[in-house]
Amino acid sequence: MVLPGFRFFRLSSLDKEHDARHLASGRAAIALGRKVLSENPRPNIPKTPQHEIKKPSPQQPDGFRMQAAVDRKRKAQERQSFERQQLSIANKHVAKAERVIVEQVALTENLRRDGQDTKLAEETLRVFEANLHVLREHRELIVRAIEEADEGLQGNLINGPSVLAPHG
Repeated sequence: MVLPGFRFFRLSSLDKEHDARHLASGRAAIALGRKVLSENPRPNIPKTPQHEIKKPSPQQPDGFRMQAAVDRKRKAQERQSFERQQLSIANKHVAKAERVIVEQVALTENLRRDGQDTKLAEETLRVFEANLHVLREHRELIVRAIEEADEGLQGNLINGPSVLAPHG
């Protein structure tokens, strides 16, 4: 007897062979990589110093201070753009999770109406709801990061004119 709304997933023997070949190939690649790493010592390459933008001292020329302010603004804009892209993705994930939950609720109701056991469907629904909660928290973190980037841009705009002010 096949329950309504349930699909069975079976791998064909061809799919099983295909997966087994991929696993064997992956294991062989890992083994070869380990062998190569064990036979070849790590190269002694000196690390290159990381360029950091330091807060300019009052004795440094205004051109340097202006460049530092421009660099901070550019980095804040890049971060803001990245976070907005991430927010768009997070919004799509939340919307999809909400649709999945609606479908799972409908499935659970259909099972209940037909007199079927709904225990597994209800457990699955709880897992989907927990995932939705995590996705929403992640989206909130992204929103806060965007707000911080906005504050960074506003701070650069506010501090910008003082960079141009002569130092006495």
